[in-house]
Amino acid sequence: MMKAAVFVLIFGAVATEGFLFGGEKWDDLKVTWGVNPLNSYHSMPRTVKDADAAGWKLEKSCGEVNGDRYILEDDPAVLLVFNAEGNIGGIATKVPKGLDFPAGESAKYFQDEGDEYYTMTVYFQDPKTVCTGARRSKRLATGDALVISQDKVYMTVPLDESDMEFNKEWTKGGCFYTMGRHYWLSGAGGVKEDTKADELAPIFLLYNEGQLNGFGFVLNANLESPRYEHPPKEALGVFFANGTPKFLSEAAKSSGLTTMHVYLDSTPLLNFC
Repeated sequence: MMKAAVFVLIFGAVATEGFLFGGEKWDDLKVTWGVNPLNSYHSMPRTVKDADAAGWKLEKSCGEVNGDRYILEDDPAVLLVFNAEGNIGGIATKVPKGLDFPAGESAKYFQDEGDEYYTMTVYFQDPKTVCTGARRSKRLATGDALVISQDKVYMTVPLDESDMEFNKEWTKGGCFYTMGRHYWLSGAGGVKEDTKADELAPIFLLYNEGQLNGFGFVLNANLESPRYEHPPKEALGVFFANGTPKFLSEAAKSSGLTTMHVYLDSTPLLNFC
């Protein structure tokens, strides 16, 4: 029902966008899913020059963190990480301390930088090269890899969905138009109804036509920002193939679930899995 409603709302925009734009891989960086494309799918600056022009401010630099990290209007939901060449090298989100989240398995995906937040960073290139000035492959405009890297975790994500067939870490989830085929991660061996809150990793992957072109953050807390999303309980079932974890349903029911989709291409409305 929800799929049908979304499809009807965006059909005209999809047709137009598919005609006007090409299919270059990773040719953009957009955040935030929404039914109305006019107030969602926000494109992020991919160079320091563009970030400066758009009002983003340097929050921390190489030496303090891995990259030159920029923030807009002190909103910790989205931080852009630029490499030594001044190009996009990654993206981060912050969660305030003092919450029940992150905890257990989910905590290792966050970095404690000694301030009032925990920070999770996903890189679009080898993290070791972000501050060195080493040039990366030009095969993909936004990046050439997707790497989750903190002190306690280092994980390179497969770019081809076919590589997931033999990957026992990620659990294949549901398909949702304008997002893609979801994959979830749990340290307990598969994501299912009885997966606990401290077992689910705070990130999911999105594949379309067999290729990785997006991902997202799933945060078990009620966080406010125009960049964040708050999916209703009724919508969660389409994201999972083996049953929605009960704790997520309960969190969504009480408005305590926060997500954010991150798209690496310019045409997320064409993401039909």
